[in-house]
Amino acid sequence: MTAPDTAPPDRADERPEEFSVFLSHSYKSSDVNLHFYQALSEVAPLVFRVDQGDTSTSVTRLERMVRDADAFIGIYPIPGDQPAAPNRAAKLHASRYFRLELDLAIRSRKPVAIFHDQRYGSLFGNLESVTYHPYDAQDIGRTANSSARQRLQQAADGFFKSMEVQTQVTAMRPGDHQPGLVGILIPEAELGQPGLTREVSDLLSQEGLESRLLGWPPRLSAAYVSELRRCDWVIIDTSTTQAQALLAFLHGHFIPTLRVRQQSEEGPQAPSHSTTEEMLYGAFEVGYNKDLITWPDAGSLLDGLSGKIRLIQQEPRLIGDHRQAIDYFTAAAKRPERVFLSYAGEDSAIAQQFAEELDLRFKGVFHYRSDSPGASLRVGDPWLSQLQEEITAAAIGVLLISSAYEKSGYCNTEAEHLLDESIKRKLRLLPVRLVDARPLPLMKGIQHTKLAGSSPGKIVADFVDKLRAEERAARS
Repeated sequence: MTAPDTAPPDRADERPEEFSVFLSHSYKSSDVNLHFYQALSEVAPLVFRVDQGDTSTSVTRLERMVRDADAFIGIYPIPGDQPAAPNRAAKLHASRYFRLELDLAIRSRKPVAIFHDQRYGSLFGNLESVTYHPYDAQDIGRTANSSARQRLQQAADGFFKSMEVQTQVTAMRPGDHQPGLVGILIPEAELGQPGLTREVSDLLSQEGLESRLLGWPPRLSAAYVSELRRCDWVIIDTSTTQAQALLAFLHGHFIPTLRVRQQSEEGPQAPSHSTTEEMLYGAFEVGYNKDLITWPDAGSLLDGLSGKIRLIQQEPRLIGDHRQAIDYFTAAAKRPERVFLSYAGEDSAIAQQFAEELDLRFKGVFHYRSDSPGASLRVGDPWLSQLQEEITAAAIGVLLISSAYEKSGYCNTEAEHLLDESIKRKLRLLPVRLVDARPLPLMKGIQHTKLAGSSPGKIVADFVDKLRAEERAARS
């Protein structure tokens, strides 16, 4: 996969400085994500936030992220490379998180654009408030002057124009919520838990949050609704009939909500979800149904809340420019093997080009002049032992063979260690002959690749394609 090194053209005279969007997408669908990001970012500058690592799903957290964005963009592929349309059950399974996040977007009343594989059909609805752009999966990666890409950018241009108007109107209104203010809706008297709201409030304070004890029973006066809207998010116990009614109100008004429910350890257990919750959340297989803390006692509630609070408040990673976006989207497609890049100091310029191409495709690349932590020699440690460690840890050795390489004692030492690991079948070799080089005598009989008539990008891409072909053959 080759990503462009240049940023999209500057259109600051036509658009705002940037749009902050909630990006709903499949992290592992790198080719699709890159295709749409590159096309959309040429129309308008985009920034978005993503979760670091394997963060558990929290609807409350997602609600806050959607609320704080200017707009919602969904990129919805069908996994796999089969051209035939999957059956409905398969499409429902593939889209389960997409549909959850789209539900949040629709309730938030943000501008929404969905770019979805046309084989989904009308699975995502047909709402006038949503911009739909079905695409043919076979168009992914086609050149910038293709008719499919032009239609995509025309649709995006119309969406961004309407989005610009809406965000300008929104900017003129004061914000409803106060960041870090958490409303507490726990009827402690009805639950037989005097002092519980104070304990929850103390827990929030320990996590650096401010709490607001909202009146109970709820009365939806203008003042009460204003108090609800001031909250960044709210905690509500859904055990009572009144709480169920208020839950529906919070859901419809898109006030981020964390649900808890008292559940006695003795006697028959209450249904896991009420009739109200079945109506609100029953269409979704993920997210809502599991995003509930059940508690038999105050200690269990506080323990459950502690983990959820930290998850909700965890700061997402900002993808703020073109380079960061390319790195993020290509990371999912990177192969897990660690690569050792061996070259002479005189060939540093071409080695840097190879390093950049390898970095696009592999998660770990070592070369001794790297600026990246963990990818270069450690200061103060014996260099020879470090090189041996890195070669032992590597699954692939790339050697840039030149006259300078052949004359270097250091390079020959690296080549000997790499060859030894290759003979043990612990490492795969890719010797590359630079312009002035002959095959390395040490590796007589091993096929060398020539740089002449090729490029670092093509050589690395062809090598990765060969690895994939071998993997497919081994599976068949």
